[in-house]
Amino acid sequence: MAFFLRISGFGFFSLILLCFFSLLLILLLLALLSLTLLVLLVLLFLVFLILLLLILILLVFLLLFKLLFQCLQFAISRKFTQAIIHGLECLFLFSFDVRASSFIKKVTGCLCIGCQ
Repeated sequence: MAFFLRISGFGFFSLILLCFFSLLLILLLLALLSLTLLVLLVLLFLVFLILLLLILILLVFLLLFKLLFQCLQFAISRKFTQAIIHGLECLFLFSFDVRASSFIKKVTGCLCIGCQ
């Protein structure tokens, strides 16, 4: 390449500039590649966080349904409406007031998670 530059009239300074701009172009391409990889990694991380959040929400709903099912299963010997009312009481009181759910445990003898 140096031979070509000397034949065509370019000097040593032009060769240095050519090398400098070539190196700059290579660094720019590497920066763009790393930026693309960085964006892909950030997007992958965001997708992972969204999936983790969805799994967490699903687990909370499963816990609430399990709680309601345990209350209904205990109260199956009672009338059906009383069983539903007790299950809803346990579900809402377990979420908001621990003392009220312990009162339900004393009164009904229920052993579900909401009453314990």
